[in-house]
This record gives sequence, structure tokens and C-alpha cells, in this order.
Amino acid sequence: IYSICVSIINNILLLKTFSIIEPSIILLILDNLNLQSIKAVFGEFYVLYIVFVFLIILFCFKVLYDNLNKENININTKIKVLLTIICILGGYFCFPGFPPQNNKSAYDLRMWIWQPATLSTYNLFNYRKDLDIQLHQYQLSDIDIDDLDKMGLIYEKNQNVESVDFDKIVLIIVESLDRNYINCYNENIPCKYTEFFNYAVDNYISMDNFYTASTSTDNGINALLNSRLDYYTDRIINQNDKYKVNSLLDVVNNHGYDTYFIRGSSKKYADHDLYYPKLFGMNKFITSEDFYEKYGLKNTQWGIEDKFLFDEAIKILCKARSKKQFIVINTIDTHPPYRNYDNQLSSNKFLDSLAHTDYNLKKFYEKIKLLNLFDDKTLIIITADHSATHGANYTNRLDFEPDRIPLIFLTKNIKFNEEFKINVDKKRYCSQIDLAPTIIDILGFIKPDSMMGKSIFTQSSLSITKYRDSLYLRNNKTMKVVNLDNDIDDILYKWYYHYY
Repeated sequence: IYSICVSIINNILLLKTFSIIEPSIILLILDNLNLQSIKAVFGEFYVLYIVFVFLIILFCFKVLYDNLNKENININTKIKVLLTIICILGGYFCFPGFPPQNNKSAYDLRMWIWQPATLSTYNLFNYRKDLDIQLHQYQLSDIDIDDLDKMGLIYEKNQNVESVDFDKIVLIIVESLDRNYINCYNENIPCKYTEFFNYAVDNYISMDNFYTASTSTDNGINALLNSRLDYYTDRIINQNDKYKVNSLLDVVNNHGYDTYFIRGSSKKYADHDLYYPKLFGMNKFITSEDFYEKYGLKNTQWGIEDKFLFDEAIKILCKARSKKQFIVINTIDTHPPYRNYDNQLSSNKFLDSLAHTDYNLKKFYEKIKLLNLFDDKTLIIITADHSATHGANYTNRLDFEPDRIPLIFLTKNIKFNEEFKINVDKKRYCSQIDLAPTIIDILGFIKPDSMMGKSIFTQSSLSITKYRDSLYLRNNKTMKVVNLDNDIDDILYKWYYHYY
């Protein structure tokens, strides 16, 4: 019934307003439509918003009722009145929300529900066929390659680095974890809320200038696993074998690893069940539906609590101790409007979610040590999907543009730690697209040609970020911005469109 209703509404909207409702977002809103969520979005005066919207809806229904009872009103007018009500309701949900807790700029929710029809028609009709998309795939000349090599954008394996044989790799991608949300990087965050993060940075290998490669969770995960900068293009071109995108998980799959992707939100969100498995190549995609079917756990707020994701990872590790495994854990608790916990660690919802994330990581770390799973064959990597883009602004920055996120490598492997200390300056600039080539370098495998990043073990010190329609290249001396629409003669433009 839901699918039929959404299809009818979408067809009307497509014809009349050139907009389409994204079904998974509506389901997410309905699943989390409670006073706590509404209060988190609209602030202390949420009751006034509810009353205001109620009065608007009441007025619209009165107008509709009056018009429908007039015999001289034609059907077109009635349709217009109905569309007006739909648009008003849509406008209500598109209201810019998530007011930050220290009165800085808010995060705009618009476009989360209403999308241009040209972007959503594919999702609406659920086409599964390959799309005939044309890429630039700019052919680099010898001069171009030489220029890119001088900039440090040409990947070359560091011959001085010996491979390390890790049997267990756990990549933890924390939602919206800005580097400045950790006390050791930002004293405005009380130390007690990030005790484990501080411990990990102080006692293990970490990078100080690891940048978001592209904003939005999908883009961030795509950068981390595929070493590429545009998820929304890659998910389409990957439907066509002519433009195969090879992921980090594809590489380790080919070397005998069992691969898992664990997340607390629904696999139906933004059609991830269609795109994620093929684009990222995991053997098993574990989502909120699986937690409900297996354990009876239900979504609260954005999905299943993070602590259950870590518990599931431990069960997977214990179940097949002799097998090689690569597990990706994608957390959700630090996403606004933030979770309501039974045991509050702070009266501030943002700090409370941060503290619980820190605690969950600490318990995961302690459990795998207790179970003798944390040995010299195990590597745990902690990073984020992107820097702060919304919610509480404790970043010490004036805006929410892409910035640095944590990158921490936890292992007892002496060889790995020594290789890193000898070959890598922790202040070296790098970004998310460099993580997959780095892991491949560590394991001694071959980096796929579709990957855009370089290994952190190379001598290059630069980060690449794609934000809106521009590329941002940073190093310790300068930042360069290249517009991907206009700067057609720039070498970074040619580099980007060599891949796209």
C-alpha cells in the first residue's frame, strides 16, 4: 500500500512540480517521529512549530472542503488544491533544522526529501539495468604525468616498506567525527568525553592532517573503500562493467579475506541495498533489518545503537578465528539529532553521544584484548566518514566545510609500527582517498588502476578534497582550489577527469 501511494504521489509530482519524494527519507522520519526527535530538530520552541503546522494543515483542509462542495469548481482546481497541501507538508519537512547548541550556523535539511526529478527518476522507477553514461576519461600526456608526479599525485610503491600479514582488519568509520571533536586536538571538548580517543592517539600510530575527501557519508565511505571522489557517479557507472570500480574489499576478497560491512541504519536507506554490495564488494552487508530479524532489535532514532554493531563484530571475529577477515563498522550515534540514552553521560546531547561513542570503542577494544583477538595479526583503524557538517559546532572553525578527521592505527605488530615511524611523518597531509592504497601497500597487494589516492607510505604530502564543484589541494604551505566546470587547463582538472 505504501509503495502504491508513493508511486502515485511521485507521478503527480513529476508531472506537476518536477520534484520527487525520496521514500526512504519519509520512512526514516515516520520511524523517528517522536517528541524527542522533534525537539532535537526544532529546539526548545518545538511546540510552537507543531501548532503552526497544525493550523496550516487545518486551513488547507478547510479550503479543500469548501472547494469540493462547490459544484462549479472543476477537477483541475481540486487537483491544484491537493497539490498545494502536499507542497506545504513537504515544505514543513524541508524546514532548515538542527539548530546547533552554541548558536552557530545551522545545517540545512532542504533537498533531503524533495529532489529534482532529473536526479530521482532513476530511484523512482527502480531501474536495475546498466546506464549508458559517458565519462570524460581524459587521456593524460607524458607532460601531464610528469607534472602530476612532481605534485605527488602519481602513485609509486615505496620499495623500502615491507608488507605485513594481518589476518584481522577492522575499519571503524565513526559518523561525523571531526578531528576537533577529540580533546587532545581541541581543549574545548572536556577530556572525560574522549578518554579512549586520547589514549589511542597517544599510544598508537595516528595522522594529524588526514582530511575529508568529500562530504556526505556515501562520498566519505566511497573515498575510504574505493579511493574515489564521487559516490553518486560511481554507483551508476559501476552498473556497467565497462567502467568497473575496484574497491579495497574487492582486493582483499581476492586474497582470501571474508568481508563484512556492519551498520545500524536500514539497507533500504537511499537504495543502499542496490548500490553498496556491488560498489564496495563486501561478502556480507549487515544492517538494521538483520539485527531485528536475528535479535529483535528495533531502530531508535537513526538506527540500531552502535554498541550492538561492535558486539556483532566481536561475534564474527570469534566465530572464525582461523580465517582472514576484514570488517567495516559504520556507526551512527553521533549523527544529529543525537540519540537518547538510558544512562546519560552528559546533559548536552552532542557531548552525550560523543561520550557514548568513546565508551563503545573502549569496550570493543577491551573485549577483543580479553578474548585474545588483539595480537600482532590484528589491525584496527579508527576514522570518520567526514568532518563536522552539522549539529553542534565545537570545531573552533567558522564554518562546516570539509576539514580534518582522525586516522588512528591500533595494532601490537612491532614491524608495522616501526615501518610507519620510519617512513611516515604523522604531520604529513593526506586524505580519505589515500587510506585504501595505504592498506593495500601494507598488505603487499597491487593497487587497482581505478583508485585515485596514494599510499601514505609515499613521500608525497598533500590532501585532495572534492567539495561542491571544486577540488581543494592542501599541503603544509598552501591550498589550491580548482573549479571542475571552468578550469579546464589546470592539471588537477585533467587528473580528476582522467578518472571520471
